[in-house]
Amino acid sequence: MQAPAKPKLVVLLVVDQMRGDYVDKFLHQWTGGLKRLVEEGAWFRDAAYPYAATETCVGHSTISTERSLRHTAWSPTIGGTVDLGRV
Repeated sequence: MQAPAKPKLVVLLVVDQMRGDYVDKFLHQWTGGLKRLVEEGAWFRDAAYPYAATETCVGHSTISTERSLRHTAWSPTIGGTVDLGRV
C-alpha cells in the first residue's frame, strides 16, 4: 500500500463556544464549507488538552504545534506575545 500524497494545504479550524455534539446535530443543515471539512477532512472527536486550565489564545497556540504552553510565545498573564529571548 502506498502512502497518500502530502497535502498542499492544511487548514486547522478551531470553533470556540460550540458544543461538540452540535456538529452531528446540525450537519444535515450545512451545505458549504463546514460540511465539506467534516465529511472530507480529518475530524478529531476526542481531542483534548493535556492540561486542566485552557485559555483561548494560548490554547490555540498549542493545537497545531504539539508544544506545551511553556514553550509557546503566548503568556496568559500579560495578554499577548512575549519575546522569549528576553524572558
